[in-house]
Amino acid sequence: MGRVKDGTRALVTGGGSGIGRSIVAGLRSAGALVLVCDADSATNPDFVVDVVEEESVQRMFTSIERDLGGLDVLANNAGIAGPAGLVDEIPSDAFDQVVAFNIGGTFRVTRHAVPLLRSSGGGLIFNIASTAGIFPYPYRSPYVASKWAMVGLGQSWAMELGEDNIRVNVICPGSVGGSRMDQVMAREAEAKEIDEAVLCSGYESQV
Repeated sequence: MGRVKDGTRALVTGGGSGIGRSIVAGLRSAGALVLVCDADSATNPDFVVDVVEEESVQRMFTSIERDLGGLDVLANNAGIAGPAGLVDEIPSDAFDQVVAFNIGGTFRVTRHAVPLLRSSGGGLIFNIASTAGIFPYPYRSPYVASKWAMVGLGQSWAMELGEDNIRVNVICPGSVGGSRMDQVMAREAEAKEIDEAVLCSGYESQV
């Protein structure tokens, strides 16, 4: 698949805010027909979907196939930041929640999207991972584990799906300012028992 063009059918998960919203805007400016799914109904997505729930994801793809007849682009952007803390301080259920959402959700959406991409003659999948998916990052082990997994999934799927003319890429952005990042820094500062302003200045120095 070449450049995005008028009529390209795209789905962006977690597209109601942050990076996802910017992806939606970029695709639309290129002429794509973009559908947005988000767990937060307040963002007015096309589909209110919890990517952890199989039935919810299945209903969304049934609608996409019925209304669009296929899909050309999938952006796996939905994810949660999870807790901050030392490994022995993070509750097991909190770790499981991050893994279920970030990895399981990405897998589940992709699993349903691939038949539509294949029937369209090929397409593009891109996983929004993080620099935390390629570098170690202390105090954020659930998030880091999930993002390393997203990189590995993308590489594996690229090998699996290339013969179907489906390209798979992984994008690893750094820290992006916004309300979600503010919450992440607040939790990390608390876990490290340091002033939040000091932690924030460290993030800014890395940009």
